Amino acid sequence: MGIALDYLGTIIIISYFVGLIAIGAWTSKKIKNSEDFLLAGRNLGFWTFTLLVVASICSGMTILGVAGLGYTTGWPSIWEQIFVPLSAAICILFFGTKIHAVAAKTGYVTVQDYFAHRFYSPKGIRGTSAIIGILISIIYLVGQYISISMVLSWLFKIPYQWALIIGAVIVMAYTILAGFTL
Repeated sequence: MGIALDYLGTIIIISYFVGLIAIGAWTSKKIKNSEDFLLAGRNLGFWTFTLLVVASICSGMTILGVAGLGYTTGWPSIWEQIFVPLSAAICILFFGTKIHAVAAKTGYVTVQDYFAHRFYSPKGIRGTSAIIGILISIIYLVGQYISISMVLSWLFKIPYQWALIIGAVIVMAYTILAGFTL
């Protein structure tokens, strides 16, 4: 019975990953320019975007890391589960709506576009903002890849390094294929 469940679980996980790549390949046909790749063609509604950002925050890193934090520290860590996603939603309400309105008028694609215009610094602020964005993305992605590796290593009883490579290939393939399309 246990082997059958392991086999079924493996089939489900592999089917999920194949499905992700298939969705990425299918949606890649919608990509005609950089706005389609980076901004889903500016077709996301406010609530869809807000939920996507909150879901990104409540990711594998958060689910595994915060669960462990809660287990070891108890109630004092409740702030992480409640206030991090809530603060992201509030930032979107107060700042995101303003930046969205400006971007709709000007055609900005990135936050760096907005900063360069707002602070009259086409190169300095854009470069600084890009470096900070890259550093924050690396920190965020390390947590994501660690959580993917932990889960895949546990599920498939494979070495952690192989799980990391498999997870990274799947995530990169989907992202390269589909960007931020829906």
